[in-house]
Order: sequence, then C-alpha cells, then structure tokens
Amino acid sequence: MAGMEKTSKNPVNITEFIDSILKDQAMQKWWMIRHGSLDEFLVNLDKPVKIYGASKGGQYVKNILEKKGAKIFCFVDSDPAKWGGKLDQLPVLSPGELCQGDVVAISSMYQNEIVPVIKDSGLYAIITYDDFLNDIRLFNRDFVVKNKGVFEEYNRFLADADSREILLNLVYFYLTRDPFSTRISPYVQYSHPEVKANSGDKIFDVGAFNGDSIELFMNDSNNNCSIYAFEPSAANCEEISALVKKKGWQDKINIIQKAVGDVTGTTLLELDQFSPQYNKTGQHKGLEVPLLSIDYFVKTTGIVPDLIKVDVEGYDEKVVRGAMESIAYYKPKLQIALYHHPDHFINIPQLIRKANPGYRFYLGHHRGGCWDTVLYAFE
Repeated sequence: MAGMEKTSKNPVNITEFIDSILKDQAMQKWWMIRHGSLDEFLVNLDKPVKIYGASKGGQYVKNILEKKGAKIFCFVDSDPAKWGGKLDQLPVLSPGELCQGDVVAISSMYQNEIVPVIKDSGLYAIITYDDFLNDIRLFNRDFVVKNKGVFEEYNRFLADADSREILLNLVYFYLTRDPFSTRISPYVQYSHPEVKANSGDKIFDVGAFNGDSIELFMNDSNNNCSIYAFEPSAANCEEISALVKKKGWQDKINIIQKAVGDVTGTTLLELDQFSPQYNKTGQHKGLEVPLLSIDYFVKTTGIVPDLIKVDVEGYDEKVVRGAMESIAYYKPKLQIALYHHPDHFINIPQLIRKANPGYRFYLGHHRGGCWDTVLYAFE
C-alpha cells in the first residue's frame, strides 16, 4: 500500500503514529495533510480540475467545484465510447491522457474500480468522492487530530489485529486522502465471521433498502431465519416485497414500512435525487413517515432480536439510542454503520459499551475511501 509500508504492524501508540504522519515531509504530497479540507485546498489551487466520471455524478461534482471557485478543464472516463465526446461543453478524455501533476476529482462512489486505473499516473492531487458529501467529507485531518485520544481508545478495545489494522488505515486515509492505501476487509459487508446471521436468528434489518441485505442474511442462515425489514420508503418496500415473493420467503420476511429512531412518532424522509439507497430520515423537508424505536417495537411485540443491522444514512446514532434497553438486556449481535458522520464513529461505540460493557468489537471496512465502515459487536 503506497505510503503505508511502515505501518504493516499496528503501532503501540496511535497518537505517535498520527504525529509521525503529520511531521513526515514525504506526506506533504497529499493535499489533505497540507490543507485539512477541500475548501482550503481549492482556495490555494492554481490549476483547473479534471473530473473522473462523465456522468450525472460528474455534473454534480462539477457544479460543486464551480460554486467553490474552481475551474474545470475536462471530464475523464473509463468508457471508450465516451472518449472524444463532450459533456457540459467540456471534452471527455481517456485515463491514458492524465498526466503527473494533474488535479483529479473522482465523481463516483465506485472508487475501488477507478483508483487502479489511475494508480500508475503519478497523481497525488486526487479529490475523492467523499469530499463532495456533506457529512462524510468531515472525516478529515482535523477530525483525526481533534480525536487522537478516541482513536487510541479504539486501538485498545478492538478485539483483533485485523480490526486494528483497518482502524490504522482509516486514520491514514482521513489524514492524507491517499486513495491507494485503503484496506478492504476480507469478508462481505454484514457477514463478519463472528457477527453474522445464523440459523434460527431473529434479525432486525434497519434500513433494508431494496432487500440486498435480506438476501445476504438468508444465505448466511441457510434460509432459516426471521427478518423484520424496517424501511420507510414505499418504493423500496415494493422492491422488497417483489424479492420476497420471487424467492418464496413470505413466511420468513416481515416488511415494516416505518423509520426507526430514538422515539416513537413521525419524522420526515428526504428522497435522494440520484438513488433511493441514500434516502435520509430525520430531515427538515420531505415526506412525513411513521417513526418508532427498537425498544418500543420489542416491548409492544415481544419479538427479541438476535441480530440488529443498522444502515440508515445518518440516523444511525438515533437508532442505537432507541435500542439501548434491548442491547443491555438481550445482548443481540450488532452490525452498525459508522461512516455517515464523524460523530457516529465516536459516539456509537461509547453508547454500546455503556449499555453493555461485555461486548467484543470488530471494525470492518468494505469500500474505498470513507464509505462502508461497520462496527460489529457481540457478547
């Protein structure tokens, strides 16, 4: 991993590791180390940006960059059919036309596929897609520096060396935005070897989206589990229903068209303009939808979960706060997304440890950049 060779073994002290990265002159080639945020980087930028991704995502990133005062030179795309064409009156180039010293902005969450294409281009000024997302972009240099002690505590309570190595790689990426360094966990997201669906489990799938995690849970349990799929979007629930019917899982899957949080009542659901995967609960605008907490659901139905998975695009901490009694008393396995906001990375493990000090914690990372970091826990 470029830039991470000296960290192949977990350091005794993460604070010392962070300080060594900040002081290392060789690390100054990465823009995040020098500037701390995209806004600060762009203020000091003296050349136009090339946007990787001639698509709607590329147009979205172009709009953000231009609003921040950056000039755009062109688009770049992996699809040969787009080479030589134009998008928004700008030329579309091939990756082979990138040059050392270019400033490139990745306009897609599929960074895993893009990064290998540009790896040999000698590029260091790479703006990852993370920095165009309101909350995820806050996983940056200043976040790490401010929370050195929290990362040190993480290093102590994580249960295995693989989790500690994932933590180290995340810290390095937050500090540098070196896209070539990201380490991906060797197991499938929401299928940690120690924290996965087992035969006979009752599973609360909070943020069930279109049923993708339902298929995973059914496979891991040999089609022998009961899943309570919490999903506030009517369109997503229709997709889940179609999947359930197609697979013949009507006796296994219970679709609950409600949002989940820390209270019971209603909330607003904002529908994402690009993908229903990123619909957000608890916004200031959107559709009014019913809201409940896990503790309320358990008390009123008598259904006790063996596994709780939470991935709700920024409402994750509130879901955990609304499940504290269930976590304390019933000790379910937990799979909680940590990447939607830096506060979640700090607060969610502390909440779980407060509810039940006996949990063992593992950290998984399942996509390039800041995306798809998951806390796995069980007693």
